[in-house]
Amino acid sequence: MEEKSTGIKQPVPAQPPTEQPEAELPSPVLEQKSRVNKFTILGGILGVLIFVGAIFGAYQLGQKQLQPQPSPSPEAVVTPTPDPTADWRVYTNETLGFKFKYPSNSKWNIKENLSASSVALYNYDVDKAPGRMYDPSIDGDLFKIEIYVNDKKSDVDQWFEEERQKINPMTERLYEVSKIESITVDSQKGVYYETRAIYDQNLGSAVFESPREELIHFYGANNYEGNKEIFNLILASFEFLDESWKVYFNEVFGHKVRYPADFSIKDHGTKDKSQIELFKDNYKIVIRASKEKETPYYLDQESSGEIKLGGLNGKQFQFPNGYCDGPECSPPFVAAVAYLSDNQYVLEFYNTIEITGIYQQILSSFSVQF
Repeated sequence: MEEKSTGIKQPVPAQPPTEQPEAELPSPVLEQKSRVNKFTILGGILGVLIFVGAIFGAYQLGQKQLQPQPSPSPEAVVTPTPDPTADWRVYTNETLGFKFKYPSNSKWNIKENLSASSVALYNYDVDKAPGRMYDPSIDGDLFKIEIYVNDKKSDVDQWFEEERQKINPMTERLYEVSKIESITVDSQKGVYYETRAIYDQNLGSAVFESPREELIHFYGANNYEGNKEIFNLILASFEFLDESWKVYFNEVFGHKVRYPADFSIKDHGTKDKSQIELFKDNYKIVIRASKEKETPYYLDQESSGEIKLGGLNGKQFQFPNGYCDGPECSPPFVAAVAYLSDNQYVLEFYNTIEITGIYQQILSSFSVQF
């Protein structure tokens, strides 16, 4: 049956309250948001620092660009000092064992005296010289250098000490020595000094040791003051020849001789006689010293001429067929003989009758120290 409305509103039953979801406690999602915020802050700080650093670097770079930069210094160009002796002549003396330069000017000339172991250099023609002592008021710029070998001394300090004690025969007083200076010439020790000459001009001397155990005297005279620069340049160019020689010295007879280091030596001497033999390949030299009275002959042979032997006046004897003593004969040879204080000194050079080359050098090195 269809229900009819009565017109009376029926009360609506009360609805139970809708259950609201409870507020959730902070969840991991909220915690994650918190971490993101920390990294963001750190990243921001780091970014700020980088930004500030970039600005500061740009500023510094700008400052450097604004500051004037020093220009690179150009490399120094070394200009070689011209050699004032580059076009000079070279004098070489193999016998005395040295060489030096001297001006190429034609007025310069050289005189040798090998028997006295000396060389003289002049800026004038000595053959036309007046033959008197130098007078500066008349002779002007005349200048000479004398170089000689002193084979009786080898220690320059000892020699100089003795020299300073000598009396000048013209003044009867000790020599006036000034401007003393130690020098080195081609690695050899020496001394330079000046003395006064009779006309009150300075004379220069350089004395230095030699590899041959000798002293070299380098002496500037006449107008030394006006030519001191040339004197020094010639001295600076002085060189000993590249050689290797040995020295034989006999204390009994006082003789000394130099010989090449590659020569062999045999000593056949006795207490009364000195005899050595030097030899290499075809070279042979016999050197004798003994008590002998002077005679014009040697091994029954007459002299073929005069010769200097260690500063002594001697004679030369040639044996083109050798010398026969018994069944055997020697090769050809030439002998140099001299006497001093009843001592006979002999140098025999074999396989030749001329004293040249290495034989001449050995002969020139011979000396007697009495």
